[in-house]
Amino acid sequence: HVARSGVKDDNVIPLLHRLRQVTLFTQDRGFFQRALCHPAYCIAWLDVRTDDTAQYVRRFLAHPRFGTKALCLGVVARVHHDAVHFWQRRCQGLQRVAWVSR
Repeated sequence: HVARSGVKDDNVIPLLHRLRQVTLFTQDRGFFQRALCHPAYCIAWLDVRTDDTAQYVRRFLAHPRFGTKALCLGVVARVHHDAVHFWQRRCQGLQRVAWVSR
């Protein structure tokens, strides 16, 4: 909680640039854009039911592909029940990783 509730989308990205090395979890599909990849932050769009958001935040952060800040930075991800699709800075196409078995 680093900004007031209801902060406008246009103000979120400049805020992420100031904070550095943060992960923004959002349910706003508008943030799933390759152009938003930046080495200072990670954006994870939680494309899941609102009741499941906490579970998928934990799963994302525990996934071997995203488990450290170094692995997350520069990523814009779509976190979904079947897999994680993501754009990564300096990579051309959309990538996909499956969830690891529990």
